[in-house]
Amino acid sequence: MKKRIAAIFMAFIVALCVVQPVSAEAATLPTAKVFYMTHLSDFNKYAGKSIKFDYTVPESQSVKYLKTKFTLKQDSIVKFNTSFECDGALLFWDCYIYQNASMVNPVHKMVDLGTDEKYAQLKKGTYYVKYVLDNKYGGSYKGSVTLSIGAMFTQNAITVTRAYNKKTKKVDVKFKQNVYCKEDADCGDAMIQYVPRKDTDSSWGHWICNNCKKIEGYQIGKVSVTKNTIITLRTTFGDTVKMTYVKVVYDKTAPSISGVKNKGVYKKSASFSVVDKQSGVKVAILDGKSIKANKKYIVKKKGTHIVRARDNNGTSISY
Repeated sequence: MKKRIAAIFMAFIVALCVVQPVSAEAATLPTAKVFYMTHLSDFNKYAGKSIKFDYTVPESQSVKYLKTKFTLKQDSIVKFNTSFECDGALLFWDCYIYQNASMVNPVHKMVDLGTDEKYAQLKKGTYYVKYVLDNKYGGSYKGSVTLSIGAMFTQNAITVTRAYNKKTKKVDVKFKQNVYCKEDADCGDAMIQYVPRKDTDSSWGHWICNNCKKIEGYQIGKVSVTKNTIITLRTTFGDTVKMTYVKVVYDKTAPSISGVKNKGVYKKSASFSVVDKQSGVKVAILDGKSIKANKKYIVKKKGTHIVRARDNNGTSISY
């Protein structure tokens, strides 16, 4: 019996050690504002508006912490910028970004005299930020730290368009990188590489030697194909890498509008559906209003009606 009680007691102690409740401090942290934008080139409009800390560090204090949190509505590419002002030269700072309120094991960091600006790909959720002001040389300081956070939803980072070229009889696939890149930089923080095949190796060395093409800034990359294929995109934003696979269907025919004839005349009603079994219907419109593909529609209203449709390769049809 004593052994059983001892075992239960030990299990309780272990549980206490493993389960760490969210600290009360995390709930009271100030919230930094995230500015969402279509292009991160708009970042400068919001610089300095996320959150600002005014600080005082006395000579007796070796380390000072400044903490905040922010929330992402969706998976995003995030740009961070730190503006550090101080009335002395020997106070240094580091910035750590965490996924947990306990602020253990940072997912990203910015380091004074190294990185005051950073790109990162982050999942939807709440993140915690901690600035560490290092006063190891001693001294009394006053100043401010301003954090700016700009975000772009991941799906908006790359624009992909497909179009069948009647002259070359190829499907042209174009990629445009919508992430901001400094004019005086080589886009090492925001870059897209691609190869016209499926590639699962995301390592940097592999892609250097793989004769891939690179998109910098707002340049456009292009691949032309004559058969169904998968194109691999390797997106690098900061120190995060993501592999994306773009399926391309060699489809040179327009969607079909079944059930009715072009310029057909019907006495009572007409039923039709828009179908494209290859690349798929991207847009379908009846009399100026969007309709769904692969769905039967019945038109009873008298008069002339127009149906338009376009597939994912840009080929269109109109009745």
